Amino acid sequence: HNLILFFLSIIISALGLWAVPSMIMPLLFIFYWYLLSSNLENLLGRFLKSLKAISLIGFLSVFFYSPIILRANTIKILVPNHLPAAKSMTIELMFYYLFDFWNFLTSGYSQNFKYIIIILLFIGVIYHLSNKKSRKLLYTLILTSLSFIFIFKIIPTDRSLLWFYPIFWTYVVTGLYSVLILISKIIKIKIEHLSNYFSLLIFSYTLIICIEENGTIQKYKEQTFIEV
Repeated sequence: HNLILFFLSIIISALGLWAVPSMIMPLLFIFYWYLLSSNLENLLGRFLKSLKAISLIGFLSVFFYSPIILRANTIKILVPNHLPAAKSMTIELMFYYLFDFWNFLTSGYSQNFKYIIIILLFIGVIYHLSNKKSRKLLYTLILTSLSFIFIFKIIPTDRSLLWFYPIFWTYVVTGLYSVLILISKIIKIKIEHLSNYFSLLIFSYTLIICIEENGTIQKYKEQTFIEV
């Protein structure tokens, strides 16, 4: 309802696509979430607003890329040649990419701690699925993933999915909070105090990992310009 904020978000989104083309993934995620968060009464209105926003973002993105487009004979901005095509994806290869992405998300953590993360992630997903309001987040993730596999026909690389990192840990932390609620009831301690203790403990643990790894993801240590 605010035109200034609307056009400001359009400009920022277009600049994001100009700087990092893979920003199209979180943008698509936001549009899906925006539509799924509506009810049947205002679904059409939100869809039309989204269509306008997408058109304006597309126009501005082409405008920002116009110097490159005019100078280049062949250009492939959104789908680089090195990305694997979804049409060649097999079940075995899909598990490989999922495992590779899992290692990317949990880089630096010990194997035993990764098992704990899996359990907490499962609890968090169950909680969000059981909650009518928050389950839409998971549906949005599924729609976004299916769109890139079947519409864009690519499998995104792990570094292009950095926007997914906070969402992943949201589910993990939700699972942890559910466990802490149960523990607080058993040992008769306020959940606020228990959450603070665990937050400090987890922060210290992850800080130690970051210092030991020199702030670099393990699998990229042998690459050039890892600071990027």
